[in-house]
This record gives sequence, C-alpha cells and structure tokens, in this order.
Amino acid sequence: MKDTRIVVSGIGAVSAAGFGRRTLFETIVGAHSGIHEITLLDTEEGGAETAAEVPPFDVADYALTPKTYLDRTADIGFAAMKLVVEDAGMNPAAMGDTGRTGLAIGTAVGDQATAETFFEGLLAKGPRFVKPLLFPHAYSNTAASLLAIEYGLHGVHWNFANGFTAGSSAIVAACDAIRLGKADAVFAGGIEALSDTLYKGFTATGMLSQPGPGGEAERCAPFDRTRNGFVLGEGGALALFESEDHARHRKAHMYAEVAGIGQAAAPRRGPSADAVRRAMQKALDAASLTGGRIDMILAHANGSIESDGCEAEAIGALCPEIPMSSVKP
Repeated sequence: MKDTRIVVSGIGAVSAAGFGRRTLFETIVGAHSGIHEITLLDTEEGGAETAAEVPPFDVADYALTPKTYLDRTADIGFAAMKLVVEDAGMNPAAMGDTGRTGLAIGTAVGDQATAETFFEGLLAKGPRFVKPLLFPHAYSNTAASLLAIEYGLHGVHWNFANGFTAGSSAIVAACDAIRLGKADAVFAGGIEALSDTLYKGFTATGMLSQPGPGGEAERCAPFDRTRNGFVLGEGGALALFESEDHARHRKAHMYAEVAGIGQAAAPRRGPSADAVRRAMQKALDAASLTGGRIDMILAHANGSIESDGCEAEAIGALCPEIPMSSVKP
C-alpha cells in the first residue's frame, strides 16, 4: 500500500480568528491578530495578560444530538468536526457503516478544566459527594471518544496526548492507517482549550511572553531577535485525509496531497535543531524531493526563545533559501 496517494478533502478550523477555513484564511492573509486580553482565566496573580481565545459560541449549533455536559475542549472539538464534515461533503449517517472511516485527535492536556473542577470538588466534599458526571469528561481522550460516538465512526480511533506535537502525531497515524489499508478516510488534527493549569504551568516555567521590567511589550514574535516567549492560544483544527481513489469515487474536492511525512526525536530535555533537521529530511526523502523543490516552509515558530532558535538553525542548514512564515501571530 506504500504507493497509495493520500489527499486532504475537508478542513474544519476553530480559532481566535473565528469559525471555518475561509475565515481563518482571510485572517491570515489580512494579517489580523486574534490575540487579545484574557477573559477566560484569572490573571490577577501576575503573568501573561493576553491569549488567543476562541470567540463565544453555542455548542448546540454544532452537535448532532443534545448534550448535558461538555468540557470546553469537547465544545471546540464538536465545532471543528461539524465544520470539516460539511466542508468534506460527508454524510454523517453513512460514515460508520463500513468501519472504514476513522478518527485521530491530538491534545496536549485534554479536558483539563473538567479535571480541575472534579479534583476541587473531591478535595472540598470528599469522594462520596463529588459529581460523578464530571469524571468521564476529565480524560484526555474524552473529546475523541464523544466525536466517534456522535458520528458513528467504527474505524480506527486514536487519541494522542504528547504536548506540542499531538496534532501532528494524529495526522501521521491517519496517513499511516490509509497507506496500510486499514482505513479509507480518517478525520485527524488537534484540539486544545485554555485552562488554569495550562496557564499557571507555563507561567511558572517562564516560557510565556510577559511585559518586561524595562517596559518590553508582551507579544507573539516568532524568530524576532527580541522575542521573549510565546502566547497561549486555543482552538481546533481537523482535516479529512483519504486515499485519492476514495476521494475520486465520492467526487470530493481535493485541497492537497500528503507527499511525505518525517518524524524524529531527541533523547534529551528541550528542543533539538538536529531532530528538526532529521524530521524535515525524512519528509523530503519520503516525498522523493530535494529542498530546492520546496516553495515555502510554514514553521512551528511560536516565539519560544529556545525552540525558535533550534528551528531556525535546522531550516538554515537544510533549506536556507526557501521563504518561511508562521501563522502563530
């Protein structure tokens, strides 16, 4: 199945820019920022004061069936899922019939806000009086499971919770499943919501951009020499990956082809320029391409002091002349 061509035939995006791929695209090309003062979290104890929050919305507009309780991560997941299903022209009622349509979701911490609420209740009231409804909604895979149930997806079903690369890992798994003949189509991507734990954890590490003692501005400035950390955000991005034959059979619009994927790790703490370079080289090799045939690099670049430096070093060593950008700001 190695020669199976994999295409992207649907996109569902929920971000600080708004809802839908077209809104996101117009925001990016118009250079409009979705980073504003934080409203979802208590920032009085000090720390970063801005984040990229998803605009308020009613999940009932995006769920197929009524819901009694959902974590914000799941809310965002339901919105992204409905958007990608509609964009791909898929029929929700028919997707699970053959067991050949799957789901792969990546999330750094999952339903963290619900886990916080459950634990606070546990400490305050004891185990006998804590709300049992909250517990099954406190797992990192809750959103993935709820989406699989909602859309009757009987195919491959994964949840990845490995930090910044969780969404990418989900996409790799989706493409591998299709190439190995285990699925015809897989919805894959990442979902994340802001939470107290996420905010306070990154604040404690000093990794977030914050107003400096000398009056330095808090901002998202990837690759800038004066960058001082990254800005938190939330959102959901799901795409439908499917074999080209399957997409053509259902007369789907194909946005792009996945030509090659590369993964690499560094067995040490922190980012590694060598790991980034090796991952890029593996992707080029898998696609049978050289760096000179690449038109643009869309970097991870989020303004992190250490990570941006490693990524710039790797790209400079492998593809020094190729235009590069980042959508983080």
